[in-house]
Amino acid sequence: MLAVWPSLIHAVTGAAVFAGSAAARQSTHAQAALEWANERAGLARDAGLTAEPRSVVASPAWEGIVDNADELDASLIVVGSRGLKGLRERIEGSTSHDFAIHAGRPVIIVPPAGRR
Repeated sequence: MLAVWPSLIHAVTGAAVFAGSAAARQSTHAQAALEWANERAGLARDAGLTAEPRSVVASPAWEGIVDNADELDASLIVVGSRGLKGLRERIEGSTSHDFAIHAGRPVIIVPPAGRR
C-alpha cells in the first residue's frame, strides 16, 4: 500500500494552509501519509492479501507511484479515482489518467463510490 504526499514546494504553495514552518507541514504530510498507508495495508491483510505500507514524496503523484512500481517490479497498479469531470478535471489534473499513459504496466482505476 503506497501513499504519496506532495513535495515541500507543493505543500508550501498548495491550497491548504497550515500553521507552522514548511518543515513542520512536510512532517505532517509524511505522518498522515504513512498512517493512511498503514491503515489500508491492514485492510488488505485482513482480506488475505500481502501488503506492506510505504509512503513517498513525489510531485506529480503518478511519478512516485510508477517509480515504486518499477522498484518492486509490480505486475499491476490499482489506483482510485476522485471522479473529477470536465473543467475541474482539466484544472486539477487526473492522476489516474496519467497512470494509464506512463505506468508501463497494467493499471486498474477504481471509481469513487456512487460512480460505479
